[in-house]
Amino acid sequence: MSSEAPSFESASTLSREEIGRYSRQILLPEVGVTRCESLLRKKVLIVGAGGLGSTCCMYLAAGGVLELGIVDHDLVEVSNLHRQIVHPQERTGMSKAESAAMSCRAMNPTITITSYPTQFSAQNAMRIVTPYDIVCDCTDNVTSRYLVSDACVMAGKPLVSGSAVRWEGQLTVYNYLGGVCYRCMFPTPPPRSTVSACSDVGVMGPVPGMVGCLMALEAQKIGMGLGCGEVLCGRMMMFHGLTMTFRVAKLRGRNPACIACGENPTMSPEAPLPEYAEYLTCEIPVPLPSEVCVTPCVLEKHLRENPDRMVVLDVRVPLQHDMCHLPLARVAVVNVPLEEIERRKEDIKALQGEGGRKELYVICRRGIRSSRAVDFLKKEGFEKVYNVDGGLTRWAKDVDTAFPTY
Repeated sequence: MSSEAPSFESASTLSREEIGRYSRQILLPEVGVTRCESLLRKKVLIVGAGGLGSTCCMYLAAGGVLELGIVDHDLVEVSNLHRQIVHPQERTGMSKAESAAMSCRAMNPTITITSYPTQFSAQNAMRIVTPYDIVCDCTDNVTSRYLVSDACVMAGKPLVSGSAVRWEGQLTVYNYLGGVCYRCMFPTPPPRSTVSACSDVGVMGPVPGMVGCLMALEAQKIGMGLGCGEVLCGRMMMFHGLTMTFRVAKLRGRNPACIACGENPTMSPEAPLPEYAEYLTCEIPVPLPSEVCVTPCVLEKHLRENPDRMVVLDVRVPLQHDMCHLPLARVAVVNVPLEEIERRKEDIKALQGEGGRKELYVICRRGIRSSRAVDFLKKEGFEKVYNVDGGLTRWAKDVDTAFPTY
């Protein structure tokens, strides 16, 4: 009689360890061994390791895809931590792509994880996307959405697309089983003024986390080979966290005139992808003459030497002003949001005193809204008006490192 223990044999390609790790999803009648095997052979790329990417990459790593790729050029910041739970505080300052890869490896060392700590661009998009079977767009800007979608269409990859801002989240699947692409729905980028970013308007942490979880679910369903009846293609899920409401809307069909996937596309896999830097997807300051621009260091010097001859006009929204503002006891600091500048220009004129004798220094978070305000006031005939370049963000860097940033 042999003293050796009997060897384990399985009718599937799953190992004893894989059956143990993934048994709870295998037990689902809709999954089973075959579809779990299919998922474990798939490579998934995640573009963006922020709020959406945090939960998306962790659930995909836990679910056992063959290989996970994570793209992000940014570094972990303290302001990320309330929602980007893949990054612990001790990794502040580390590459987000590398930090996310570390967390995913710790969760599941049996899969391959590749980090790309680089900007996803028109130059490298096809090279990065092509080796993967499924792509998850976890970015937070319009430029990247067009670029990721175009690359997926050219490479023939399904795209799971999510977004989250304030209390709201959205989720859909593009370019799957003949479905629409992002350009079919939005042929051209919207004006920058209509686009909201978390850094400007805020976001509740669990909202992108929840959307990221559902993105991982959609990617897993695609990896298992489920059809459009189960996968969210041709439909968009919309979620509102404050009212806790869900809605699923049917999307219109493919656009025959789409330049990416239409009947006569102008894009091709052989040609370079369009460069999206030309689109106004990031706010930039209004160009101003150098004589009306000052640095925070110059502002601080004037505040010390001539406080009675100055007025500081903060053009952020009141909520941001309440969160943090310059504590200037001897200088008048007035909060007039940019949107109210035109209506309240006479009030602002009164702040400068008779004959406009006081200097008016306009400040905001990063020097963008303030540049617009200064441009408007100069055109209205205001004198002694100056823009604080870089705003409070630069003030915190160059003048007072203890000043809060957000």
